[in-house]
Amino acid sequence: MAKWIKKALSGHKPGALHRHLKLPESEVLPIELLKAIKGSPLGKKLGYLYRGRSGEVIHREYTVTPLLKKRAVLAVTLRKIGG
Repeated sequence: MAKWIKKALSGHKPGALHRHLKLPESEVLPIELLKAIKGSPLGKKLGYLYRGRSGEVIHREYTVTPLLKKRAVLAVTLRKIGG
């Protein structure tokens, strides 16, 4: 693993982004949502619709904070290198 990845993950809290987004850890984070957070200015409200396990449509609304944006950028970057 590259040094910068180890450093970026040194204070890492597993599942923190899932908890912040109120999504179950068993589900993969949607790349569209992560990219929307990454490209949005701080303070903007984002709405996201997704289908739950039992098939119901769930609507979530998120405000882009510095911590949320930082976690989303890291998740997108790690997904790009991870394949």
